[in-house]
Amino acid sequence: MLYGEQQIGSVKYLFDNQTGALIKRYTSNGGKVNEIIQTAESLESKNSGLWYASIVTVQPNNTQLPLRCDGFTAYVYYLCDVQAWETYNMGPNRWDNSSMGTYGNGYKGQLKYIESLGRLVRNINELEVGDIVFYGQSDSNLRHAAIYKGNGIIIHAADNQHGITEGPVKDLGDFVAGGSPLNHG
Repeated sequence: MLYGEQQIGSVKYLFDNQTGALIKRYTSNGGKVNEIIQTAESLESKNSGLWYASIVTVQPNNTQLPLRCDGFTAYVYYLCDVQAWETYNMGPNRWDNSSMGTYGNGYKGQLKYIESLGRLVRNINELEVGDIVFYGQSDSNLRHAAIYKGNGIIIHAADNQHGITEGPVKDLGDFVAGGSPLNHG
């Protein structure tokens, strides 16, 4: 019988100290989380020359994606090969941004997808590095999305004046939820 935290091969598990029952299987996405943060940082206006609403082209269909808040979060996850919403398919010849729709619909698709995975948190203090953070009045009335860098900081496509930048997670006010398609473990 195994108890407590145990490493079996490359996977870490947590077993109950009394009964040995499996409590949790950890997945190791630390590398992917670091890649997401590094990618987001590289796209900051001071590093990339990209600005709020800059247009990037994603392949293979030459889809034009504006780097507003939801386009920014989608693009970062896309560059890191992480599915960020339900209709987004990974791999060559499979880009589909149909859930992005008009400005504002992308983060709704992201929130619903993350929620369907059971990885959405409603308490700002439960955010994990790499999470997409959603702001607005409710799930159906969102106004902004960002990527949580950790230590109370987000990276986001702020507006025309500030571009893609960092700032305090609490400065944007009306936090609704946050989460990631990654199983942080």
